[in-house]
Amino acid sequence: MDRKPRNGYRLVPLAVVLASALSLQAHGGEGLAFEDHVQYLTGGENSTGVAAADIDGDGDIDLFFSNRWTHDVTTLLNDGQGFFVAGQAVGVGVTPRYVRAADFNGDDAPDCTTPDYDGSSVSIVLNDGSGILQFHQSVDVYRPAVLDIVDFDSDGDNDVLVAHWDEDSSQPSQALAMMSVLFNDGSGNFTAGEPATIGIQPRGMDVTDFNNDGLPDAIVCNLASNDMDLLINAGDATFLPTMILDAPHQPRYVTAGDWNDDGAEDIAVVSKSTAIIEFQRHDGALGFTTTQSLATMSNPHSCTNVDLDLDGDLDVLVSHVGSFNVSIYLNDGQGTFAPRWNLYSPNGPAEVITADLDGDGLPDIVTANTNNHTCSVHLNALDYEAPSCQADLDGNGAVDVLDLLLVIQNWMSCEGGTCPPGDINESGQIDIIDLLYLLEAWGECPV
Repeated sequence: MDRKPRNGYRLVPLAVVLASALSLQAHGGEGLAFEDHVQYLTGGENSTGVAAADIDGDGDIDLFFSNRWTHDVTTLLNDGQGFFVAGQAVGVGVTPRYVRAADFNGDDAPDCTTPDYDGSSVSIVLNDGSGILQFHQSVDVYRPAVLDIVDFDSDGDNDVLVAHWDEDSSQPSQALAMMSVLFNDGSGNFTAGEPATIGIQPRGMDVTDFNNDGLPDAIVCNLASNDMDLLINAGDATFLPTMILDAPHQPRYVTAGDWNDDGAEDIAVVSKSTAIIEFQRHDGALGFTTTQSLATMSNPHSCTNVDLDLDGDLDVLVSHVGSFNVSIYLNDGQGTFAPRWNLYSPNGPAEVITADLDGDGLPDIVTANTNNHTCSVHLNALDYEAPSCQADLDGNGAVDVLDLLLVIQNWMSCEGGTCPPGDINESGQIDIIDLLYLLEAWGECPV
């Protein structure tokens, strides 16, 4: 398939193309490359959630966005080659943090749902199959933080799992939270089941089969209790007793995948406060052991996984609201990940997902951006040779005073082989050698 050129500035309806040269840090990133990123206005404000699906039924992948400030879901429709035009906006509850998409009413059209944090509701939006969305139902759920879609009770339709605060506690923000299943009647109407208890202030979650019994389980990370909860499906539309897992401080998001191809689902979790990603290996019996902790950029906000370089194993991606980067961690096939390889991605990428947007069989990257009401689209282009700019710690395309301040701020602060931004030579400590590297690389990054 021929691709349309994406070099230089161009304007498309409701889109701003920011064709900056890619500032990529080549930490073991051989074989990865992307076209210049393209930014589109999402049609809403403070876009922090994104989902991919064929919204209008034309055979290519479109995008849903949840927008915290305008309290709506908006869509961008794909022309089949990875260019997007504005679709529709539909109002949902107050402060929808995320959006997830699947067929709720059996018509094979992707519908969507949002956790409306300040509205204390979960919104259900139905799609008529041509891309026309209509608000359908609001389910009362107190302070829903994050949700996912799966057929939890094996009845053939998609249910919603939602992590939320406990309204009945005296101090909900400091109390154990809940995981509830919203059961679908097959027509897109949902009813809440009995909740399971989880940790304090849930943030990110993922759904997969952890015990290989064919049933979907869930894992959720809890920001305030500094742990994770593993919820195993009991097979009777309930969960087994919650299993508490270790996590780094202030775990913000978690993604699950089989890192070493042993048939057991492993996990990776990002820490908001310490700016690391921790990889945990599953022993096949619901035990998890940390095998690596690698540095992220500032304020990691979400993570996901996909075989990005098509070498047969799963790689991991992290978005950051405190950095104009998506960090990519390449898997060696044995479950060991290389240090981050940074893809320049403004402006405050809150959530990162992957999908084949241009039909070439390669996973592309999309971020929902919190700072300027846009999304960023990165089309995979494996023949691109990325320049190295390892001392550009904040990913702004130059080695400058901001990077110097990061080195000073994080001076001698590595612990246990894990370092915040500043360990330029990857020695395991931020010291005078890193300062010399930074001064030597001072100026604009090579293009």
